[in-house]
Amino acid sequence: YSTSAQSLIYQTTQFNNFLNGIITYNELSDTLKNLFYSKISHNLIPNDNDNFKNITHTVYNNLIDDYNKKLLWFVDVNGTTFANAFVFEKVNINSVAAANLIKLNDYTDLEFNVAANFLICNDSTKPVRNLDRQVASLSGSLNLVIRNNQRKAFCELQAGMAYNSIFKGAYSFEQTNFKSFDATLRYKVNDVLWLPLTLRYDPNLNKVITSIGLKANLTPFNKN
Repeated sequence: YSTSAQSLIYQTTQFNNFLNGIITYNELSDTLKNLFYSKISHNLIPNDNDNFKNITHTVYNNLIDDYNKKLLWFVDVNGTTFANAFVFEKVNINSVAAANLIKLNDYTDLEFNVAANFLICNDSTKPVRNLDRQVASLSGSLNLVIRNNQRKAFCELQAGMAYNSIFKGAYSFEQTNFKSFDATLRYKVNDVLWLPLTLRYDPNLNKVITSIGLKANLTPFNKN
């Protein structure tokens, strides 16, 4: 090999090792350091002993923190029709707002969540198709999120209240206005399973209802 070819192979190997986290920024040749400084940004280099994996991890975490501080607001409108005619059976309007209120430390955040829902649907007690049943709900909660060293949530404590009102089409066994106070502790068993324990206080009945469940997040099964 010529000297230039050997240098190119050496520089390429070094750069690949840096990208794969095998060597640190301080171990790069001066040529690659200058290239990284000029073509990317020295702001991505926290210190000389970091490798590229650590650098990208830092940038990714900073990006997450920036988005966590923003207010996220979603609005969704959907509906279904009867199978044999283009007549609406149900129209559902949802809105959710969420934001990170306080970052208590590197592993703990305090978030808030507000959700509203308005449902217009068919009243099944009537012989004709209609949209005579109208139900609204509003809920708000504070959520304490505890994360691990990889900044993934593994435990959450949520407390809040919910209010439901049936404006029209209430069935005989239903309360037209219902409110409750809820507290839920969720623990992450693994990447798929969450174990939620919920306490709900019903002021109308003056009762506390306890429930425990098992929730599955199927996202990991979609990985290639």
